[in-house]
Amino acid sequence: MNYENNKTNKSRFSFPLLKHKIALLSLIIMSLLPGQLISAQALKPIKSYSFSERIYSIQSDTTQHYLLVNTRSLTKSGKYLKNKGLMILFDLTTEKELWRKPFNYAIQTAFIYPDGVLVKNDFKSTTLYQFADGKKLWNIDGTFTIYDNKTDKLFWYKYSAYKANDKHLNYRDFKTGKILWTTTLPHKYGWKDLYIVNDSVRLIVSDDLHLINIHNGSGYHYTAETGEIRHSDRITNFFVTALSVGFLGIYAQPKVSYVKNTYSNIIYQDAHYYMADSKNLFCLNDTLGEVWKQTLPKKLISSSHILSDSTHIYMTNYGRENTNDKEIGIPFIACYNRKDGHLIYLNQIKDKKAQIHNSFHKGNKEYILFDKEIVCRTLSTDSSEVKVMPWDAKKYGNLNSIVFNDVYFANADSTIFRKMSSDYYRILLLTDTNTICEVNEEMQVVVAHPFSECFYPAAQSKNEILLEGYGTLFLTNSLGMLQRKIKDVIYPLNTSGNHVYVISKEKDKVLDITLR
Repeated sequence: MNYENNKTNKSRFSFPLLKHKIALLSLIIMSLLPGQLISAQALKPIKSYSFSERIYSIQSDTTQHYLLVNTRSLTKSGKYLKNKGLMILFDLTTEKELWRKPFNYAIQTAFIYPDGVLVKNDFKSTTLYQFADGKKLWNIDGTFTIYDNKTDKLFWYKYSAYKANDKHLNYRDFKTGKILWTTTLPHKYGWKDLYIVNDSVRLIVSDDLHLINIHNGSGYHYTAETGEIRHSDRITNFFVTALSVGFLGIYAQPKVSYVKNTYSNIIYQDAHYYMADSKNLFCLNDTLGEVWKQTLPKKLISSSHILSDSTHIYMTNYGRENTNDKEIGIPFIACYNRKDGHLIYLNQIKDKKAQIHNSFHKGNKEYILFDKEIVCRTLSTDSSEVKVMPWDAKKYGNLNSIVFNDVYFANADSTIFRKMSSDYYRILLLTDTNTICEVNEEMQVVVAHPFSECFYPAAQSKNEILLEGYGTLFLTNSLGMLQRKIKDVIYPLNTSGNHVYVISKEKDKVLDITLR
């Protein structure tokens, strides 16, 4: 943020003391008036950049220098041309278009990275274009899995939408596309997670667990059960070849179900890794050697969450993992000894399949959200008992999740916005009717806020907050008092520093909102 120079600051406070006090008092009174709008002279003007075609999406870079605009082309009668558009790179410093290229929004996605504009072409290939003139720097078959922003490198599988089981993982230089090393790393269930262990090592969960040295691709591996493929035969087609062989032929094509993501988060504690997959809870040392393993109940397990204290591992099985045709798993809670993995207790908290939507902790208590009830348990080795708290789903809607981020609640005329976030005393719960309920420790609703009263911060500076509000943006001061409404915009927003970029409702302009 730009600060005023010393000369300006000196002149501001050079008037007599009495005049200074009167002016300061006036400023305080103005800031406390409900809904008081700041003067037009103090508000930053909103710039707009016009484009000849309908804007499909925008992306800004973190340096506030480039704006990437994807458009959809129109016929002379104003109808969208199928899958046809443009990719335009706009320089925000000079406010000029640098270059444009044909863009098929149905099969292409474009991203701004520090070294250029990267375009994925429907899993078939990936291309990097230079900022200055749009020159193609490289084009490579396949698509990258993840960008390592710590090293400006790409983890890369050569695969297509029709063949997602290539086992060769490349580590490529972003600027040149050159392969630095290749290793064998299966991923028939798809890429899952990457954790930064230190400057040289990444922990990858891709079917199994892999500790990879990013300098040469060497590492350690542990076989896990993070998914499975289920086959079952079914009749899928009939064909008649009476003219050639004179009989009716019937063949069966196997039905394939992919069960994915049947694993927990990973805990790294005291140089050991703890994780649950679809069959076991296990502890590994820092070279992925198995320290202990505890078998999990086969018919119950699905995706899960674990946490630990100094001596124990607590596990919550969510009872939610989808195959192509059905859900698997039944919710349960469990406690294990962290040193040797022996089971202390396991309590099945539902008799049948029922999904846990979310869980959260307050002190030594865990609250588990189902559709129409909340289950509370104490994180203790003494007891596996749970307390069931009913939820009035008819009045407030089915429970969906806890709201961890800040939410702003508006007064009747949306001129004052009160910030609220989940803390030790109040919890914000979101339902499937988009109602946010403030609840106390007993999960009783204190206040229920309808969808129309809930606003989320899109950007914030020292002096101003920009809130999203269903086609309208609300610019407030740091106290939550309204300064300006910006109507008829399309989300999502793009933020770069103290600049916010958003598409106009007509999809022909990009608005540039600068926060003070």
